[in-house]
Amino acid sequence: MVNVSIDARRNRNDESPITQEQRDKIQKASNKAYVIVRKGYNVLDKILDQSGTLSERERKIREAWMNVTEVKRWFGTDYLSPYQINQINNRLGRLKNNLEGTVRFRIIQHQTGDRSWLCNADSVAYCSGGSSIKLCPSFFYDKITNERGRAITVVHELCHHVGLIDRRVEGNKVYGRDPAKELAINDPREARKNPSNLAYFCDEYYKVQVFMGNTNTKEVHDLDNEKTGRNQCQIDEIIAAGHAKTFNPDTLEQAHKEGYDNCAHCIGQSEK
Repeated sequence: MVNVSIDARRNRNDESPITQEQRDKIQKASNKAYVIVRKGYNVLDKILDQSGTLSERERKIREAWMNVTEVKRWFGTDYLSPYQINQINNRLGRLKNNLEGTVRFRIIQHQTGDRSWLCNADSVAYCSGGSSIKLCPSFFYDKITNERGRAITVVHELCHHVGLIDRRVEGNKVYGRDPAKELAINDPREARKNPSNLAYFCDEYYKVQVFMGNTNTKEVHDLDNEKTGRNQCQIDEIIAAGHAKTFNPDTLEQAHKEGYDNCAHCIGQSEK
């Protein structure tokens, strides 16, 4: 669980209290943000983990990159030097390190008006380098921002927190999925520094499902806590082999009712 610190921007004498619902939504968004950042980081780490001479390693890294649709979609296919790819991984590593520390949030009480600070009718959140993430009221409105959207927002704003700025094309900030994809095609080096591209890349690894069973071993895995080391969870291999199983409802209790034991790596307390 990500450690979060939450306060509210004081608005004279009518400051609204921070509700438990707001705290829960911030906590869930932060937890999911950590999961998807970690998974994105691991994908790039795996691409970079090649052996051989310098030229052999560079060739293997390019080949590994071209085999991953998600990295091509958000970061392009040109300028594939190990340095360039390592720079993306370093950026994700900075996000990951922040999520492993304490993430500071401040709730803004008004969406518009003279006490909305930098919130406006279209904004959900904002952040500048090194500061807390400011959350506008719309961050909490389910009709505007769902749980997945809130996680992407946390990743995007953390990019600003670590000093990344929105890239511009013809004077316009590159926001949204389609403009981010176009940036990856037309200017991949800029896409690799753009908060939206980094956030949407991580979003590729968002899973609504939490628990997955392995019908071959009768073990249940926690997808939000997947361990990717050698001989650990091996989620991709389980899916590729056709051994993946979902549970309804998606709970650990249901998995136990169906005779599945905890994975020793991602859940613990295995009875094997």
